[in-house]
Amino acid sequence: MCFRNSRDGSSGDFAPAESEVGFGKAGEGLGEFRLKLSGGRKLVLSGKIDRIDVGKIDDEELAIVFDYKRKGSSFKWNKFYHGLDMQLPIYLLAVRGSGSSKIIGAFYIPIEVKIEKVTLNKLESQVGRFGYKAKGIFNGEFFQCLDNSIKQGWSEFYSFYLKKDGDQYGSYDTTSNALKPEDFEKVLYFAEHKLVELGENIVSGKIDVYPYKLGSETACRYCEYKALCRFDWQINSYNTLVSVDKKNFFERAAKTNG
Repeated sequence: MCFRNSRDGSSGDFAPAESEVGFGKAGEGLGEFRLKLSGGRKLVLSGKIDRIDVGKIDDEELAIVFDYKRKGSSFKWNKFYHGLDMQLPIYLLAVRGSGSSKIIGAFYIPIEVKIEKVTLNKLESQVGRFGYKAKGIFNGEFFQCLDNSIKQGWSEFYSFYLKKDGDQYGSYDTTSNALKPEDFEKVLYFAEHKLVELGENIVSGKIDVYPYKLGSETACRYCEYKALCRFDWQINSYNTLVSVDKKNFFERAAKTNG
């Protein structure tokens, strides 16, 4: 069980511990982060985590990581499944690999809140609103460590839903960020194997001119080299990817994790 930090009156048990924490090089922050590839090769990943918060449960140090975004952002299961957005899972693996703390979650958090117009009679009710909800993925076993002020409904600070019976896995297959412990482990397992897969593709020389298309989004949208690229959407085909939601992800990932 988690215990409330009564020193500052916060609703959770975590407090900022480090910022701008690097990983990927020996002696830097979290240290080296390497994955084994075939042929004795190694994939070295490096980066910098905006913030790491820590808390304690039964004398064990827990950690969560935050990545600052100008505007609100959420974890995209379809992009994660296809290896298009691995940022938060990489952070989770980097902290876990360092052995410094037990990592239980990673979140995006906005630093810019949308300005809204309100009438004077509604102004008082808007003053106490918290507009910086963190969104990502976390081990739902520790939901009270994140928000021990929640009684029922959606957490004000994190995206998970507490049902009337005390079950923290409301809206599980759709929008909740809380993962059952076994599913949290599946995410980390899948992430590591996806990184190895991507690394193997790189060292094998796979450089096909075959940009992805996921829904209406394409890899060409923000490309700075369109004038030089040999891909022409009018005569070439995109690598059309299947859209995957949270529920589909675990159904498909089960085959990988199996």
